Amino acid sequence: MEIKGKFLEDLKVFSGYFDFVQVIKPLETKANSSNSRKRQNNKEDCFCLSHGGEKCKCCIALKAAELNETLFNIVQLHGDVFIVIAMPVRFGQELVAIELVKCINDQSVERLFQELKDNNHDAFANLYNLANMDELTNIYNRRYIANTLPMEMGTTRMNQQPISLVMADIDHFKKVNDQYGHGVGDEILIAFADVISKYIRQNGRDCVARYGGEEFLIFLTNCQEREAYEVAERMRIHVEKTVTETTAGPISITASFGVHTFNGEDVNMQQLLSIVDKYLYLAKQAGRNCTMSRNMVRQNENDQIDRSG
Repeated sequence: MEIKGKFLEDLKVFSGYFDFVQVIKPLETKANSSNSRKRQNNKEDCFCLSHGGEKCKCCIALKAAELNETLFNIVQLHGDVFIVIAMPVRFGQELVAIELVKCINDQSVERLFQELKDNNHDAFANLYNLANMDELTNIYNRRYIANTLPMEMGTTRMNQQPISLVMADIDHFKKVNDQYGHGVGDEILIAFADVISKYIRQNGRDCVARYGGEEFLIFLTNCQEREAYEVAERMRIHVEKTVTETTAGPISITASFGVHTFNGEDVNMQQLLSIVDKYLYLAKQAGRNCTMSRNMVRQNENDQIDRSG
């Protein structure tokens, strides 16, 4: 789909008032779900004026087009609050959606939040925590990842600042549950989340989220691979040296880490997560309790070549 003419000019007007302006072509609506597999390899489904991007599964623009309704969402990122507006429009014979994203941390909103705080109205904060925080470990959850990572990818493309992802997995966690029970397993998960959270920058830019089960995802914004690898290694060593006091007695664990840095490449969120998961898998294959990244894989390959030579 090519954007041109008055439609493009109208979008440029929008871009003067919003932080992101995207046009999203709904390829996976019910009407063409039978063709979705064939079309998954198409280059891009999102067309943005300020940065490249692809659709994500949490995209409200696809839902807006499917329902033919204007929808909005509120997302918190790096301490700022963004409002996302999705409007279905006709582009020629096709129904598409315009997605507008705007930071709403202006003075009026700040005053509103201050008034809510002064009057002990915690409903907004409670609702946000319920939706985005893991109840057990009190860190971000998978929903937060789905909401935040696409925006982080857009920020990387726009500002040309890399984001490194670290995926961590507790080694042999099933044995902990089988031997001590799931209650003790929960204690290990809480302790593990606490340990790795100590190694992120406390400035609102980095975060730790529970990806699922015993897997965790760490966001390291404006961070290249070498630095991210060093952070992951410090986490790994600390986990290895930590003895967790549980109701079943002291327990020691290890963890494996995969690291990948995103610099704005032509991938979507799921593809990016698959890449970092691949490096975690390689860490497991290498014997667990280690960290793998692209550079580490290359170094190992070169070492093998040197030894064989």
